[in-house]
Amino acid sequence: MTTTRPIDSNASRAWLNEKVSREASAHHPLIQEVGKRLVSHAEWIKLDPSVWLEWRSSVGGDAVRNAFTQRFQNAQHHHWEPTHALWQEVQDERSKGSWMKQTQAWLNSKLKPVQPWVGDLSPSCVDLIVSNLSLHHEPEPERTFAHWAQALRPEGVVLFSALGPDTLRELHDLYLDMNWAAPAHPLIDMHDLGDMLVHSGFSDPVVDMERLVLTYSDAQTFLKDLRALGRNMSPNRFAAMRGRKFLSDLLAALENRKAETAGGRFSMTFEVVYGHAFKARAKEPKSSEVKLDLDSVRAQLKKPRI
Repeated sequence: MTTTRPIDSNASRAWLNEKVSREASAHHPLIQEVGKRLVSHAEWIKLDPSVWLEWRSSVGGDAVRNAFTQRFQNAQHHHWEPTHALWQEVQDERSKGSWMKQTQAWLNSKLKPVQPWVGDLSPSCVDLIVSNLSLHHEPEPERTFAHWAQALRPEGVVLFSALGPDTLRELHDLYLDMNWAAPAHPLIDMHDLGDMLVHSGFSDPVVDMERLVLTYSDAQTFLKDLRALGRNMSPNRFAAMRGRKFLSDLLAALENRKAETAGGRFSMTFEVVYGHAFKARAKEPKSSEVKLDLDSVRAQLKKPRI
């Protein structure tokens, strides 16, 4: 299956593979809230993994890890990142905290060094893969699905969340009014994600969505939140740096939207898509062998032909 999703792979790589700070994902209210809701989607799925994996945890925050490490206390837990540097940054960040926690992390690294999970995953190496709010940054999400399907063991589960096409509809309207190009690359509809799962080797996909509305009292706070969520990766985005006038016009337009509301706040919609699917069982090869009962064949041969 192929898609015509217009996204700049270089921009995607710059954001996902070279993201050097986890502070945004660790503290962003939307990322943390969606992570908690993603965990709740797994409550009715029968899961007992021996090995589970966080996909791009540098983007997805800690809500998923905190919940699933508590739920699957006997399971091995790993996190995957596209580069060794980013994987190590996540590892170092999670080792911070109390003196006891740091000491335990140091002892564990000496007694049982943790191997980085980067690059291509081994076939059939995990039972569960969880991805929180990273899939919509992927230039070819169907290839990511295929990678997950290969890495999962038979009847393994993938669980993910992503932003859908109705995200930031208020900002899109504002840019349209200002005669500016779209502020973000197009996002994938949940039905298309379900089709991609099936074509990538998954069965019984379940995909649903909800709309979360965040309200802001000032434009600067909103832009800070927006920068932490990602980038405009459209190949048709403005090719150079935006100037001060553009920023001042944007801030003024957002403040005008706030002034038009009774509560003195402006709202932004985020469409969140949740999905899970099981790795499809391998189909039994069709046999060309035909079994016949010898006595029946003999009886048929003895009958007179007309």
